[in-house]
Amino acid sequence: MDEARFCEHCGAPLAADTRFCERCGQPVAPTAQSAPLSPKAATPIASPAAPPAAPAATAPRPTNHGLIFALVIVGMLVALGCLAVGVFGFLFLQSKPAAPVAVPVGTSQVNLVPTHLAATDTPPSPTTTVEPSATAAAPPTESNLPQPTPVPPTLAAPPGLYVSALRLEPGPTRGVDIGFYPMFLNTTGGIQTYRVKVYLYRPENMRNSFGETSAGPITIPVGSTEQKVLGAWELGGGGGCEDFVARVGWLDDQNRITFFDAPTGGTFESRFPVCP
Repeated sequence: MDEARFCEHCGAPLAADTRFCERCGQPVAPTAQSAPLSPKAATPIASPAAPPAAPAATAPRPTNHGLIFALVIVGMLVALGCLAVGVFGFLFLQSKPAAPVAVPVGTSQVNLVPTHLAATDTPPSPTTTVEPSATAAAPPTESNLPQPTPVPPTLAAPPGLYVSALRLEPGPTRGVDIGFYPMFLNTTGGIQTYRVKVYLYRPENMRNSFGETSAGPITIPVGSTEQKVLGAWELGGGGGCEDFVARVGWLDDQNRITFFDAPTGGTFESRFPVCP
């Protein structure tokens, strides 16, 4: 009995007279008297691996070079147009003549030279036009002019009654009655009435009065007002000029004198000379 034969390459069974394996095609050794070979486990033949799938080809994106070129050309044309408009506007403003300047009647008129003239241009010489003046009337004489009454400025002071100035009329002359006109400043907010009189002192003796006027009531409204003191004072006798100091005061019910203050502070005093 013939022994079974197997292919030594793939393990497939072989016929007795077969020289090549019907499965793998490999040559086989002829039959020998040696011990039978144990069948070899069939080794599976690995099928060739399928090649990896090629990546899908991406279609190239079309590039519109013509559109980009057209946009660049349009942008350049717009920029050149704006530049041309700016240059034209600047040249137009520079070439525009200066507007004439209105000159009031009675004043001289001078032609103005435009500031854009080149350094080599010679500006026209200015022309002065003088308007004819009307025939001047004869100036009024001093006697025809109205004499304004001086009004002292209103001084700011705390609420109270002050004397800010003292006017003498006529001018202080020896042997002539002198009237006194104090300027009152009333900041109390209401009308005030006082018995007012003027005391005269020599500068070297301010403790004892040298003379005085009569006392009389004076109504003083709010604000600054000039009032005349009742009576007058006269320096008699001969001699030269003498200096005096005047103080304005008011009398209470017991005939006690209180001197008015100045708005700037302290007792109001007015110094003046009396001359022949």
